[in-house]
Amino acid sequence: MILSIWRYCHLSLALVSAIFLIILSITGLILSFYPINDKLSQFHQDELDNITISSFIKKVQTHHHEIIEINVLKNGFLAVNALDKQGQTTKFYANPKNGENLGELKKESSLLVLSRNIHRSLLWKKNGRIIIGIVSILLFVIAISGGFLVLKKQLSIKNFYSKVIFDDFNKFWHLISGRTFIFFIVIISLTGTIMSLERFEIIQPKNNFSHTINYDEINDKQITPNHEFKIFKELKLSEVVRIEYPFSSFKEDHYTVKLKTKELIINQYNGAILSSIEFGYLKSFLDTNYNLHTGNGSIIWSVILGVSCLAILFFIYSGVLITIKRRKNHKKNKYDSQESSYLILVGSENGNTNRFAEHVFDTIESNNEKVYIEQLNNYKPLKNIKQLIILTSTYGLGQPPSNAKKFIKKFKKNPLKSSYEYCVVGFGSKNYPDFCKYALDVSEVLNEDVNGKEISEICLINNQSKLEYQKWFDYWVNYNKFESIPTQKEDIHEFRILNKTQAKKDPNNNFKIELKPSRKIIFRSGDLIAFKPPKSNEERYYSIGKNNENNILLSLKKHDHGLCSMYLDELKPKEKIRARIVNNINFHLPIEFDNLVLISNGTGIAPLLGMAFENIERKKVQMYWGAKHTQTLKLYSNIINQLIDDDKITEFNDVYSQSKKHKKMYVQDLIIENQNEFKSLTHEKSYIMICGSKEMGSDVLRTLSKVIGKSKFEQLIDKEQILIDTY
Repeated sequence: MILSIWRYCHLSLALVSAIFLIILSITGLILSFYPINDKLSQFHQDELDNITISSFIKKVQTHHHEIIEINVLKNGFLAVNALDKQGQTTKFYANPKNGENLGELKKESSLLVLSRNIHRSLLWKKNGRIIIGIVSILLFVIAISGGFLVLKKQLSIKNFYSKVIFDDFNKFWHLISGRTFIFFIVIISLTGTIMSLERFEIIQPKNNFSHTINYDEINDKQITPNHEFKIFKELKLSEVVRIEYPFSSFKEDHYTVKLKTKELIINQYNGAILSSIEFGYLKSFLDTNYNLHTGNGSIIWSVILGVSCLAILFFIYSGVLITIKRRKNHKKNKYDSQESSYLILVGSENGNTNRFAEHVFDTIESNNEKVYIEQLNNYKPLKNIKQLIILTSTYGLGQPPSNAKKFIKKFKKNPLKSSYEYCVVGFGSKNYPDFCKYALDVSEVLNEDVNGKEISEICLINNQSKLEYQKWFDYWVNYNKFESIPTQKEDIHEFRILNKTQAKKDPNNNFKIELKPSRKIIFRSGDLIAFKPPKSNEERYYSIGKNNENNILLSLKKHDHGLCSMYLDELKPKEKIRARIVNNINFHLPIEFDNLVLISNGTGIAPLLGMAFENIERKKVQMYWGAKHTQTLKLYSNIINQLIDDDKITEFNDVYSQSKKHKKMYVQDLIIENQNEFKSLTHEKSYIMICGSKEMGSDVLRTLSKVIGKSKFEQLIDKEQILIDTY
């Protein structure tokens, strides 16, 4: 597979640096706990910016004979080296308010020292530091290239954090966590790189300076207690790094006060500033850089750094699995390409389309036909092909997947020589404006080939929908008179008929069934239930609703020659039936909404009633329903009244097309009557859900486009604020 430059960069650098990134992430995770622990320690001081040097040393001196050195450590601890009243040296953490001893200085834990040394140099001194510096740069490039891949997938910077369709666990969370942590990982990598440059003195603050002092001019006559020094009264402890006391009373000795921004030489007799040297902006920058990389002084930032380290470990794990899945060839051809009658060509950027192609491959093989499967890029004209099946995804802005880029050019130059049948199946997401564009391009090229005969119109599948694929697959299997094989192990459940209700004198022969699962299963309103009626190998799919008792609400119309509807109509309460649940992820109640409009006709009302049952927060829900006859309403009136009484349905509107007592109307007429209400449904938390016949669905969409306006209507479609399930 030929990868794009960004993907190649992202993948190759990640592979090269993976083992080092694992080591750095684990040690970085360990190190992130220590700033948190320090911040919560009794020794940590938060009020250093309110206490002057003068105030502090005055209080320390009441407890000790002499101070040797004061250090404000990077972890916020105030460390003092002093002589006690017995003349013994003591090193302790001090309370800045009263100067009292909080505890003796502690050695750093062996785990901290080991982790830090591994993190800095891999225990390999200079060579290790070089490797760490290089890995930091690589991590930066990996993060940036990952960001460009996200941009390419999401189409623009404004969509960087927009909705991502779940089609694979590792792929989904790799992207989600990547765009969540990219900013923090860029900071980690940049600060790490800068620290490496500092260690090798490529970036070097002004440290090698010397003070120029004329000791002959020093005034040693005036004696002032150090706590009365003007400079000590002005400076806060928060500004201090270290204060070194003079060793003797000779005038050549002095106080050395190292601050965060400068270093001062102080006359030990009167506190006069003998010399002052500014460190410059670079020193401040490097200190900030250190704090950003280590999390020093901030619990929140330390937590973020720790979680970012975990994220890097997850990136490596999920990235490896994504790569394996993308490159892995599950199927090996049993037959030579030249002797095969069926040719399957696949285009897939991330490997998700492969599993559908493999299912087609297995089906053909199980029916004792010779089949050959290959990537689209590797197309070449074969002699004995009687059927060509192409399954391909679309990548980015309507572009072909990496393993399909060459196909159209190759096919135009050298098409199949003999007559053949073909079908094209496209995979994509309606979230993107160029939905299945490459599949459409392929289909157009094949349509122009005089030797080709299209089996059926191109099938476009949204978000890897198993249901949409199954519909195409069933048609294709019947066309070829094959025996079908399941896409996966069928999870068949047993259901008990709780009740079955027939609408009296309903010319449409509608009826309602409530099913109770024999054991606990997970399903949602909008999912599908698949029945396989007796004397049939084909499944029939019906949209379902979920009521308050977690039972299935199913609405059907009995057809005179309908195998499944007649079979279900004959069932009696307490009888048991076997079926399977199909997850219809594209037609579930939105997680967050402020205003929801439910539009249906006939038996399409059942899943929408289930949506209303799920409205536990009592948000605004309006329902529009159309039927031919008023008798049909009696099937659902008790449920509707219950939902209205529970404030789960705000408003219910019904119309009838063949009732003698009512004006002939359809649900689209209700939309026109209430067009002002529909025009207000353009904010991001408004949704429209449509379920019922395809004719009704098409009419409703056309009406909505006119009422709302074409531009706003298309925006609602693109943002998936209009959800459709028609049959």
